Amino acid sequence: MLKKKKRRKLNKKKLFLVIIVFAIILALIFKIFTFAFSLIKPDNNQTKEKVKTAQEIENEEERKINITIDPAKGGKNKGLATKDGGMYEKDINLEIAKLIKNNLEKHSDVNVKLTRAYDDDLSLEDRKKIINENKTDILISVRLNGQSSSDEASGIDTYYNSENVKSEVKKNSNISNVEAKNTNKDLKNSNKQDSDSKADSEYDGDSTKNKDDRKPLSKYLASSVQTTTLSFIDMKDRGVVKNDIDILSYVKMPAIVMHCGFISNKADAEKLENNKHRSDIANGISEGTLLFIDNYRGEIFKDRINYR
Repeated sequence: MLKKKKRRKLNKKKLFLVIIVFAIILALIFKIFTFAFSLIKPDNNQTKEKVKTAQEIENEEERKINITIDPAKGGKNKGLATKDGGMYEKDINLEIAKLIKNNLEKHSDVNVKLTRAYDDDLSLEDRKKIINENKTDILISVRLNGQSSSDEASGIDTYYNSENVKSEVKKNSNISNVEAKNTNKDLKNSNKQDSDSKADSEYDGDSTKNKDDRKPLSKYLASSVQTTTLSFIDMKDRGVVKNDIDILSYVKMPAIVMHCGFISNKADAEKLENNKHRSDIANGISEGTLLFIDNYRGEIFKDRINYR
């Protein structure tokens, strides 16, 4: 006769431990999945953006500084060529202008536009129209200097306007003749100190007649750009000069013409053909412009009443 097997007694302590361990494992698994899911699922409180009203967007845009870069020449109006004929004025101007734009538009508090982005020959009237349509607060015209009878003159200078606009652009104005006259006038002012002294005295005389009692923001802009650019490049400092040449005669906002060197001078021309040198010039103009904005932002906003 077979003996009955004895039943094993249930170990309650072991069972209790197993249940506890199992519960802990489940809790850990639950926490892991919850944490993972929280990483995948976006936080509505953080991702939900407030929808801006049209007025808020408009106000934000009004707080930005509008900068227009004006590369001179273009199209059939090539300008002078470097000694080896490798580059024309129009090409150098445009390349520097584009580099300035690329630098400045990295900053969210400015809007930057070009009067021309391609090889176009724009009339003075066309450029003035673009500048006004852009609601320009700062105008920077990029140009080169040149001599027809000599190659001695060299270096960079910055002209600034008197901020007193003429009533209208002269019809059929010959820009080339205007440039030639002003280049000759500029070459006579080779003494930097005399030029600066003359510019200061001229401006002081004009300021007493200005019914708006405007601050000389164009002069501040010119000084900032000239000084900063010279810290980036090794070229002769020809100073800043008050002279309403070319587009400066027809705009009222702070505006400058930056002569980036003499294309008729062999040493200047060789530098202007160099990619790094053009980049350094653009960096200097960009940094000088940003420094001006940082120092005079409030004044720029106040000054808008005079040209908008």
